[in-house]
Amino acid sequence: MKLTLMIAAMIPAWTALTAETAALDFTKGFASWPVQEVEAADGVFTAKKAGEIYGKDSLAVETDSDYVVSGEFRSLDPGKPVTKLLFGVTPKDSSQILPQFINIVPGTDTELAADCSAGDSLLKIKDGTRWTASKKPDIAAVAFDTDDSGKLRDLPNRRVTAPGIVSILKKNDIWEVNLKNPCKFNYPSGTPVRLHAYGWSAIYAVLRQEPIPAEWTKVSAVIRGGAKPAAQTNVWWSGTQKCSIVISFQGGGIQFRNLRLEKRIK
Repeated sequence: MKLTLMIAAMIPAWTALTAETAALDFTKGFASWPVQEVEAADGVFTAKKAGEIYGKDSLAVETDSDYVVSGEFRSLDPGKPVTKLLFGVTPKDSSQILPQFINIVPGTDTELAADCSAGDSLLKIKDGTRWTASKKPDIAAVAFDTDDSGKLRDLPNRRVTAPGIVSILKKNDIWEVNLKNPCKFNYPSGTPVRLHAYGWSAIYAVLRQEPIPAEWTKVSAVIRGGAKPAAQTNVWWSGTQKCSIVISFQGGGIQFRNLRLEKRIK
């Protein structure tokens, strides 16, 4: 079983695909949560319990290009079908890129107004005007040592706090940011910081919220080129150099085959 960039003349309603440039075998197997064995036989993979499945093999991608991710799925037991399917890729550079590493809140670049230590849950910043507009403080986070030039060269930025901001209050000429948890970083006053947000854990281009039948069912979606500093489910994330397959499903067991990631010609 291979996840392959394959030669193809065309896809209905889409443009032609590129010639083969790389191939990915599932030689390293899968990781899963909850932990389970993903069985393989005659090109068909089987996971008997609902959860998440991560391919351990990675495929290099060009994020200025569109890709089509596709595969065939079926429920293992017609009496207990898969009720929800998310299918896509995990973006990576040298390691996995999580959403909070690239999911910026535009216009929130500022600086620390005082030193911070790893155990601090209160940060002081110079300008929190745009920070107070955050409508989801439970997933908000602070990124440190950012690039405030507008070029976002710090992304993916792994120097990010845990999710949750309790309050953002102006005190005289500075702003106090109360975090839900200690910041876990040591930085001096003047360090550039930015508001980030947590989000989708992967680029789940396919989101099917209707049951998967016991017959083979093909699903597909496009991941658009032009990497964005936002954790969207249909666009490459900033800093992505390679990716691996990810499948998340609810309900009963699942079988899948013919997983592909194909580059489109514009």
